[in-house]
Amino acid sequence: YSWTPLLVATTDNYVDLVTVLLQYHPAINIQNKGAGTALTLACKSGFVEITKALLNAGAYVNMMDKHGISNLIHAAQEGHTGVVEALLDRYADADMVDSQNKTALFRAIENGHTAVAKRILEVDPNLDTVTSAGETCLLEAVRRHNIELVSCLVKANVNINVVNRRGDTALHISISHQYKDIVEILLRNPHNSHLLYQPNKAGETPYNIDLTLEKSVL
Repeated sequence: YSWTPLLVATTDNYVDLVTVLLQYHPAINIQNKGAGTALTLACKSGFVEITKALLNAGAYVNMMDKHGISNLIHAAQEGHTGVVEALLDRYADADMVDSQNKTALFRAIENGHTAVAKRILEVDPNLDTVTSAGETCLLEAVRRHNIELVSCLVKANVNINVVNRRGDTALHISISHQYKDIVEILLRNPHNSHLLYQPNKAGETPYNIDLTLEKSVL
């Protein structure tokens, strides 16, 4: 639980010092109380060179901190694309979840880090993991009006029929917010037209919601 020289050097992004310390084969996966391993610290701060050096020296890529957060999730939610790249190159598990059952992909979408999310999509992660609050990556991307990621998720065969706790589909949400561009993406495949008439728990269908709008989205 003490601050080792490696942890201190990592925290201050002293790349050269970390390189020297690693030559002496320190206990690389030791965790400081509350801070995690040196790799955790590097991932949270976006220190790409130190991340690579630690991984090359045998740091555990999928080790979680005491809060149950993986290195990939830390890097993804902070938008550190280079670190995410380094972790995925070492086969970091993109399907690991945190205490809220959120994956690295969800955290990236949630925080608006499109480039990170697209990089994670390249390793074919589970797209349909449901968070503790009943949300999925698609629903989050729609809610945040991230057109690019919605398109990427649909192309990656995300489950377009998924609903949140209110029974809302991605189409309910996009029509309610009048996101015409996203509605067009969701309905581009004729097989998805059934979603227009799928009621949520309040009995509202996307089609009926559209009828209540001052300007139709459909």
